Amino acid sequence: MKRVAICFWGQTRTDKGLEECYKKLKSKNVQYDFFVSTWDDFENKSIFDFCVKKDFVQPDNLEFRDNTDRASYLIHRVNSLKTQHEIQNNFIYDYVMWTRSEVLFSPDSLLKLIYEKLANHEEFEINSPNNKIGVDVDEFGYLPSDLFFLGTSAVFDLYATGWKRYYKRRHSFSIGRHGGHNYHAWVINNLPIKHIPTKLGHDFLINKLKPREVR
Repeated sequence: MKRVAICFWGQTRTDKGLEECYKKLKSKNVQYDFFVSTWDDFENKSIFDFCVKKDFVQPDNLEFRDNTDRASYLIHRVNSLKTQHEIQNNFIYDYVMWTRSEVLFSPDSLLKLIYEKLANHEEFEINSPNNKIGVDVDEFGYLPSDLFFLGTSAVFDLYATGWKRYYKRRHSFSIGRHGGHNYHAWVINNLPIKHIPTKLGHDFLINKLKPREVR
């Protein structure tokens, strides 16, 4: 049986995606395990009870440069949860998705994409819904959509180092004006991974401009 990890990162704003997509992922040939690293700023933690490992982080536990620093830190942490589970159980996930919990997919469409990638992928490819990695007007790398990514477990291990490399070890801190769009492009461009576009319809249920639905 193949094993797939789905890793949630970022602030929790709604549970609709969890209920309408992820909890409905069923397959006879694939086992799905879920992991989450999110801020400890809401009460109803039971919405993540279906996850194998959960990480509720105090928002003020570190000094962050900006919101993208915060987000990339949670990507780093949720990958650690995934890796811990692999080590503790002596296996490696066949494929991994890392995304935000407020992104809604059709369960059937997501299953179809995962089956396709399990059957055919390169060891160091990363998938995103972007046709290419562009450049913004300031000549920084730019990724239009940064809501979800897929790749092998090894690729997520590499990707999760982006927080340290981008925010903790850079000598010059000229990073662009577009937050995560610049950050994710920089990580892909500066790691030995190959970007391969993928198509997967999705809805962004609640962004930072809309009221949160969790309390």
